[in-house]
Amino acid sequence: MEKRSFTRNTLLLAFLISALVFSCGGKSSPGDEEEEAEVEMEELGDAEGRVDGMDGVEEGQPEEILDVLDGEGEAEGCECQENSQCNDGIYCNGEEVCDGCMCHAGTPVDCSDGIDCTEDNCVESEQKCQNIPNHALCAPGEFCVLEVGCVPPPSCSTNEECDDGVFCNGSEICNLEQSLCEPGTPPDCDDGINCTQDECNESQKRCVNNPQDSLCADSIDCTRDSCVTGVGCQNIPDSTLCNPGEICDPASGCITAPTCSSNAECDDGVF
Repeated sequence: MEKRSFTRNTLLLAFLISALVFSCGGKSSPGDEEEEAEVEMEELGDAEGRVDGMDGVEEGQPEEILDVLDGEGEAEGCECQENSQCNDGIYCNGEEVCDGCMCHAGTPVDCSDGIDCTEDNCVESEQKCQNIPNHALCAPGEFCVLEVGCVPPPSCSTNEECDDGVFCNGSEICNLEQSLCEPGTPPDCDDGINCTQDECNESQKRCVNNPQDSLCADSIDCTRDSCVTGVGCQNIPDSTLCNPGEICDPASGCITAPTCSSNAECDDGVF
């Protein structure tokens, strides 16, 4: 290491100059010169030891930088060290990444098929894209066909001739008066629960309502937040998340446990 070599050379030069002064000045006895030479050599060895202990620290790099790392080599105050620590478990919003000790949102999955009249969705439950023809996105009377786009309505004599085999855009029918197919009505998948992701799953040919716990976060550190199908958000206080001697207040967080004289006074009403 350049720094170590510089330190050794400097100390050796100082030792030689000191020895030269003693030999020329004649003011020290041979015994004194030998004793002082031994001291100089010991100091040189100590200096080399200190330099050896700095292996891994580059020249010009302050030793304080080592204090940034904890005992396991992880930077203090870092939100993450690797991408897996940022994963929120949701496929459709993309893969989160760790960069500069912080988690960053991923790029949502692009499900576009390039056809203007299809509804392009990412299906979380299937972790894949689906493209559903929406006849309403075409001009009145036209039909949306996968991989093609809007086309004039086909002629027909029965409803079966109009069925495009897609569940999520409804059942097409035949207008017998005009002998032309007409679009169907897509199923309504809204379950009225704010914390669910409502989608029509074409592969399962049914509506799916996926609970999203992240939509129920209440900013209280000691509650367990979850989205329950058919119910909605639940924020359950959990005093084990507080310090000893504290309880979880669902409105304000951890507070000092109140005094009481009976069990009824302590009941928070949460089953």
